[in-house]
Amino acid sequence: MTNQIKKVGVIGAGTMGAGIAGQVANAGVEVWLLDLPSEGENVNSLAAKGLERLKDPDMPGLMSKEAVSYTHLTLPTNREV
Repeated sequence: MTNQIKKVGVIGAGTMGAGIAGQVANAGVEVWLLDLPSEGENVNSLAAKGLERLKDPDMPGLMSKEAVSYTHLTLPTNREV
């Protein structure tokens, strides 16, 4: 019996978390990136910054346009930290 990883959640969109999410996406696995809710209108801004770092061509991150399609942001629903 073999198991296949179909989806991965990465908690923390800093340098390490974003890098892990990028490598998972490069392997063709769907990945969801989550970070603490931010203040202001965009509660997902920290995770969004991590995702933008991955898409930056000057940074080692996503290796193909196909890998971009595997990356998603989760919306934090619990604002009590």
